[in-house]
Amino acid sequence: MILKKIFIPILAFVFILSSCSDSAGDAREEAVKQMVSAAAEDGISISEYQAGCYVDYVVNNTEIEYTDIGDDGFEPADDDMEFFTTVLAGLAECDIDLFGADEDSGISLEISDEDSSISIDIEDLLEQESGAPATGPGSMNEPHPIGTTVDIGNDWELTINSSVADATDLVVAEDGFYDPPELGTVYALVNITLTNTGEEVRSALQPNIKAVGDEKVELEDCWPVSVPDDREFYKDLFPSGSATGNLCFEMPEGSSLTIYANTTWFDSDNIFFTAID
Repeated sequence: MILKKIFIPILAFVFILSSCSDSAGDAREEAVKQMVSAAAEDGISISEYQAGCYVDYVVNNTEIEYTDIGDDGFEPADDDMEFFTTVLAGLAECDIDLFGADEDSGISLEISDEDSSISIDIEDLLEQESGAPATGPGSMNEPHPIGTTVDIGNDWELTINSSVADATDLVVAEDGFYDPPELGTVYALVNITLTNTGEEVRSALQPNIKAVGDEKVELEDCWPVSVPDDREFYKDLFPSGSATGNLCFEMPEGSSLTIYANTTWFDSDNIFFTAID
């Protein structure tokens, strides 16, 4: 996978903040400044809002506190994929672009403080976690057929069980409040099973599961319309636990529908499944 040079300073700055800050507010402000500066050095403009969004995301979703950063030096294990994935999710959530024209492959991320450092080969880590093929079964041109259980990465398995191409009447009857979709479009239901094959309790909402139709544009889901049998996805899954239920998408009448899923926030890691031919 090709990542832009800015990826290194964007991540590294979190762990090497000045220890001069005496409060969480000061530490956050310093973190934001360092991120904006690191991005500018690589010729990329990142707003203070984006930088603040990213810092807040990392602090809110890990054990790091603003005042911890740079004081004791947070040193994750080089196989701490959960932390690494959280960091990537933060960058994606805050719309910070990791890609660009520079073609530097096989780069490493060095996380360090005054006393120690570790090195993580980013490309190797992403390859370990991604099961997405560029060609062949599971690719966009050869999606997995209905009924196939597939490892989609990060200890998640996904199966497309069945689908209903025009489930408009079912969805409208379930909801009882909202009107049918626009003329020429329908509500399609896709029944899936999602299994947690890891060793920790996790939310069934964690994997990114979307759909695309004949027009090769991501399909909108049916929100805020109520969907029949979708409540299982709002529960936590314990190790070996599964959730089965319906996803709903609005699509042009007569269109095909292909599900694509990933667990790394990188579109290049998408794995494709046939849902409606």
